Amino acid sequence: MSVDALSIEIRSQRLGDALKVLPIHTLDEISLGVSRAAKEVARRMRKNAPKAFSTLAQSIKDTTEGPLAKSVSPHVAYAEYVEQGSDSGGRPPIDALTDWIKVKGITPLDPNMDEEDLAFVMQDSIAFNGVLGQPYAAPTAMQMRPRVEQILDDSLSRAMAKAGLQ
Repeated sequence: MSVDALSIEIRSQRLGDALKVLPIHTLDEISLGVSRAAKEVARRMRKNAPKAFSTLAQSIKDTTEGPLAKSVSPHVAYAEYVEQGSDSGGRPPIDALTDWIKVKGITPLDPNMDEEDLAFVMQDSIAFNGVLGQPYAAPTAMQMRPRVEQILDDSLSRAMAKAGLQ
């Protein structure tokens, strides 16, 4: 799964039928439901995202793709590596590793090493072994699907009532 955008697609016969007969002004209710669902998914994804500096979590936003479509995604270049991990070969920047070591309060076991020495050892290990993924987006989609369906069904009920169809 790419972390470019999280997609929870809801196929509902009830929604499809209603969209054929609902007056256009009642679609605002459904659009509000889509927006609410996207905000709740983004909130949960931020909660589920691994945090060192919280940059990844803070980058997760919902964006409008269309009148009844929203996407939720992180907006940092490394998000996919956090979600899926990486193979050997890549080398994260030493400064990023050093900062992470400081934030986590990690001290080298060898008293002759400082934080930067430890960062170089970690960089070599990552380059040789890669890193394991820490999935947060895919589990969020699975966790939130029932809630998204509920929000959209409630929005549809309000739209139909507003149109006098219920």
